[in-house]
Amino acid sequence: MDKRTKKTLSEVAIMLRVRKYCALRERSVKEVNKKLFELDVMEDKVPLIVEKLKEEGFLNENRYASAYARGKFRNKKWGEEEDRNGTEKARHFKRFAPKRAK
Repeated sequence: MDKRTKKTLSEVAIMLRVRKYCALRERSVKEVNKKLFELDVMEDKVPLIVEKLKEEGFLNENRYASAYARGKFRNKKWGEEEDRNGTEKARHFKRFAPKRAK
């Protein structure tokens, strides 16, 4: 539901908003789910929308994890140890991190 007009958004309008939201920067599935909740999307439609965004290339967990790790390394000067002990997003990154050679 749009807070300004108090109208329920159509499926097309929801997809446009979420595509724009994902195009601004890399997003995780959790962030997209939160945005869909804010837009008052019915719970049974959320997985379908997320799947469609993945198919269209707007949502990619590997790309998100790489962008997140690059940002922390460049901006906050995080190293490998901080990624291991970091926030929930850093723990999320470890699932998709490339294996390092010993």
